[in-house]
Amino acid sequence: MTAPARFTQMPVPARVLVSIFGGAGVIELLVALRTGPSSAGGLFFLMLGLAIVTARAKVRLPGGSTLSLLTSVVLGALMLLGTQGAVVVSVMGVVVQSSFPWNRRISHRIYFNVGMVSTTVLLAASGYKLIVPAIRPSTGDQAAGILMASFIYYLCNSIFVSLVVSLSSRTSVWHLWHSNFLYTTPAFLLAGVIAFVAVRLALVIQFGVLAAVVPMLALTYYSTRVYLGSLAKEKKHAAEMSELNASLERRVEERSESLRIAKELAEQASRAKSAFLANMSHELRTPLNAIIGYSEMLQEISQDSGDPEPVDDLRKICTAAKHLLSLINDLLDISKIEAGKVEVHVECFDLAEVLHEVASTVEPLAAKNRNALHVMPCESIPMRSDRTKICQVLINVLTNACKFTEAGAVSLTVCRNNGEEGDCVEIRVEDTGIGMEPELLERLFEPFTQADTSTTRRFGGTGLGLAISRKFCHLLGGDICVSSTPGAGSTFDISLPVDISETRAKGFPVLETETVGAGDRGAGRGE
Repeated sequence: MTAPARFTQMPVPARVLVSIFGGAGVIELLVALRTGPSSAGGLFFLMLGLAIVTARAKVRLPGGSTLSLLTSVVLGALMLLGTQGAVVVSVMGVVVQSSFPWNRRISHRIYFNVGMVSTTVLLAASGYKLIVPAIRPSTGDQAAGILMASFIYYLCNSIFVSLVVSLSSRTSVWHLWHSNFLYTTPAFLLAGVIAFVAVRLALVIQFGVLAAVVPMLALTYYSTRVYLGSLAKEKKHAAEMSELNASLERRVEERSESLRIAKELAEQASRAKSAFLANMSHELRTPLNAIIGYSEMLQEISQDSGDPEPVDDLRKICTAAKHLLSLINDLLDISKIEAGKVEVHVECFDLAEVLHEVASTVEPLAAKNRNALHVMPCESIPMRSDRTKICQVLINVLTNACKFTEAGAVSLTVCRNNGEEGDCVEIRVEDTGIGMEPELLERLFEPFTQADTSTTRRFGGTGLGLAISRKFCHLLGGDICVSSTPGAGSTFDISLPVDISETRAKGFPVLETETVGAGDRGAGRGE
């Protein structure tokens, strides 16, 4: 049931009806103000305050209808104050009711409501007076009179509103009244019953007590409404949060499942890549070994035949093939590590012999860059570990030191340390080369990483040597670390257990065949 929001938008008959009701209401209010307030004294102001407080108070009843407490106050004022006082109380209550909220008040609706309610109260008072005698009315007469007044109040209120809306929207009055007001009959009759009971209690209770109790009841009702409203908001908020949490949990589960699938796919791709590199590296080494062998054989033939002209070219071919073979060996090692196919071959050997063998291997590279290689002599240190992997670690570290040092010194020192972690050998490799920046040290042992592209172009290499060295040290129960100063050289410290079986007994993750992941920290500047 809707009507135009603006007075100028209403049809002429509707505007005429609103103007008639509004004018009549103003006249009735002025007449009522002459006698209403002065004849009742404090009781009038009490009822007036109740009307203002209960103007917006409604109680929802079964069936969808609502009970307006203002109706009970108006009917009670009719019994206590008479017709004029009830008119003033009703007009004040309906003004507050129609003007709330203040930012949405519509003048012509307030004007109509004032006239409609004052006229309704006058007609309801006439019905009340027909039944209730003026002198010493009985309780039964008052009950019958207030029910009659409630019925007239209901009819006049519903018919007047239906009539103005009908004229505004050009809809049947009967249809509007039947659809919107017929089911509210019990609410108006209940309002009359509440008014009758309240008036009878007011006649029994002294006025001072009533004046003290009624504001407290009104405040209690208002605070209860506020509390129930806040409680409903909290319940709604809790339901929304619960729904949001459930939605987030579903999204987290879906995201976790997608991440798990992506992780499995990435692991499968990594294993496939590692297997491919391992197979290809193995297949490439065979022809490279043949190239190296034939080039060395041709060098010997040329020298024996007295034809030295092709020797230099054959030597270059052999050198390039050996370099390529070294790169392929590194790729094979890192792919085997990532594929989990690295094995520890334990044997007994003397570390001093290993150091002498490594020094002989690295000496040509040191001489090529005009470096002095100092391997400090050490006493015999029997070890039980993987000799081949230890040799490869030392060669990688020393090769890097010689490569990144020119006309300097590279030294290797060894000491034995029997500490908390068992009997270990500490190997230190120091150089006076270019050094490294601090940010590089954080990723030094990561695969395929060097200082920068200029370093790769100048010194070559794949960036795998130090990555492989750290993984081998971990596999053997030890570790490798580095310290460096740009322009002043670098120092690598390698710690390895003397007996790998003792390391295993102390709980280190070392097995005869062990999978080594690719997630260790660090990156290498080395080959």
